[in-house]
Amino acid sequence: MIEPSSCGVLLRVYVKAPGEIEEVVARTVLSVKRATAAGFGQVVVVIPIDKDRGTPVGEMPEKMNGLGVALTMALVHNGCENVPVIVVHGNENSDALNAGVRFLKKFGTTHAFIVSNEASAMLVPENVWALCQAFDAGALVAGLAFGELYVGVLLGRISNTFAAWNIDCLREVGGFTSEQGVEEITPMLEMVRLYGKSIAPVLPIFEEEVEIREAAGARKRHKMGIDSKTSRQIDEAARIGGSLDDLAEGILPGYPK
Repeated sequence: MIEPSSCGVLLRVYVKAPGEIEEVVARTVLSVKRATAAGFGQVVVVIPIDKDRGTPVGEMPEKMNGLGVALTMALVHNGCENVPVIVVHGNENSDALNAGVRFLKKFGTTHAFIVSNEASAMLVPENVWALCQAFDAGALVAGLAFGELYVGVLLGRISNTFAAWNIDCLREVGGFTSEQGVEEITPMLEMVRLYGKSIAPVLPIFEEEVEIREAAGARKRHKMGIDSKTSRQIDEAARIGGSLDDLAEGILPGYPK
């Protein structure tokens, strides 16, 4: 039986401007506390330094390292000194997440829950156990279907806004890879090809609205990401000779539920 204590939570955070650090730190500390309260064995925070994400290369490391220092100090101040904060140079949609998964594996973690700050209010025992039960039923990847992601996730397009992965199987298929910000698509397609039906869309037992950042432009960026998500997923699947229909066909029997 998979239990939260054998699982870990991976939080990926970043800022667009130095003025956003305080808000991001506060949101991340809250997410860490939620994960701890839900019984997870380990939490890790990853800060990507991606030179291709809209900020001059010379400015990016300074901002992200500033976030790392501020976040580490805040976690210690809040009694979360055992939560590592790692800065990763590379693509935020693949390199950063793969580094975080490797880090969790070092702690003996079997399954990685990847959750965004905006969805961390749903890190409650009821939802966590629902995903653990999906793994017990044979899933290799599971995710919550909620809000704007509801329909897509029900169709097998699990989103790392709130998802959980079998670490060994994820690494077996090469981990995350994407140039389009939909890093979940390729490993899910490869899992279905290698292992068969293994995707579990899960309906949340406890659902909250996503908590969008207050920083300037955050809501606009969120909307743009949601509006373009399906087209980016289609392109990503086609890149490796697959389609979104393959994901729907790869859903584990008995799911969604």
